[in-house]
Amino acid sequence: MSNVVQRMPLVDLEFRFRLDPRFWHGGEEEWSREISLQARNWLNSQPHVIGSVCYQDELFACLWRDPDRSQGVDIVYMCIATETHIKAHKDERDGSIAVTLNLGAGKSMYDVADVLKDDEKIHDLQQVLEMVLAQGRLLVY
Repeated sequence: MSNVVQRMPLVDLEFRFRLDPRFWHGGEEEWSREISLQARNWLNSQPHVIGSVCYQDELFACLWRDPDRSQGVDIVYMCIATETHIKAHKDERDGSIAVTLNLGAGKSMYDVADVLKDDEKIHDLQQVLEMVLAQGRLLVY
């Protein structure tokens, strides 16, 4: 079990979005599906001895935006981890506001992958992504 806990976060991914920085019209659901698919693929690729161990603590998907837009793209990071891990590594976000989505307690990596297949959870992930990407943007109608 100790080897498994040391593998926090369960998922650590980076996504790039090219959005016009002058305005914000909301995200596309395909982004959330792609994020969810990449996370599921990673979780399901883990060996059975790691992927099948249940975590007693609740697991969260945590998303935040890189505050540096010098590359001309929005970079969004997502990790899936326990609240303890997320809080312990908050300094790595360089002051960015993180938004979390509860994925439940008592779940293995494979169980989390199954949660990410659910259309309702993908919709929730889309809302989280929109909140993260909208930070610091001007909404123009």
